[in-house]
Amino acid sequence: MATTQAGGRSDWQLSEASLWANAAVQTVSQYAGHLPTEGIAISSTTSGENRYSLPSDHDYPIALTLYQGSSATTGSRATIAVPLVAMDAGWADSRSLPDSGVPENYVLYSTYYELYPSPNSGYSLQLRYQTKHPTLIQSSETIALDERWHLACLYKTTELLEASRSNVEGEAIARNRFLSYVAGVPTDQQLKQRDRRSMSMRFVGFGKSR
Repeated sequence: MATTQAGGRSDWQLSEASLWANAAVQTVSQYAGHLPTEGIAISSTTSGENRYSLPSDHDYPIALTLYQGSSATTGSRATIAVPLVAMDAGWADSRSLPDSGVPENYVLYSTYYELYPSPNSGYSLQLRYQTKHPTLIQSSETIALDERWHLACLYKTTELLEASRSNVEGEAIARNRFLSYVAGVPTDQQLKQRDRRSMSMRFVGFGKSR
C-alpha cells in the first residue's frame, strides 16, 4: 500500500520497501510512546566473570535484579533480592581493578552488560527488558502496534519511500498526512492516565437550611 501511495513506482524492491517499513514502525512506536512489551531473561553468574550477553530482542532494560540464596523463581524466604543500579562506562573505567564481591551495579553496552563488582560466586539474575518490535519480512505480516497506529505507519513508510527517491513534494505530502493523523491519536500513556472517575456521576448532599 505504501508503494501505491508513493506513486506506484516499479523500481522499489521488496527488501527496500521492507527496510523503510521497519524504520517507520520504529519511528511511530517512539512517537506514540508505546508502552513496554516486557521480556524476562533469567541467567546465572560465574565467579570472576562480569560480562553477560543481552537477549537478541533486547531494546532497553527495565530492571536487573540479582538473587542470593536460591533461584529467581523459587520464592524461597532465604532468597535475598538485590536490585542492581545502572551506571555509565565512565564510572566503570574509574574503578580500581580487580574487584569482586556481590554485584551492586551494572553498565549497559550494545550487546552485553557488565556487573560491578565482579561476581565472587554463582548468583541468579533476572533481567526485565523492553523487547524490540519484530522485524517485518513478509508483506502479509501484521505490525505489532495497536490498530490505531497502522495508518500512521503507512504514512511514515510512504514518506521514507519518497525521500529515498528524492521526491521532495511527495515526501512533504506524506509527512503532512502523518503529522495530521498522529495529532488526533492518543498515545498509550495518555490512555493509561485517563481518569475514569471523571465520567462518573457524583451526588452532593444538601444541608438543612436554618
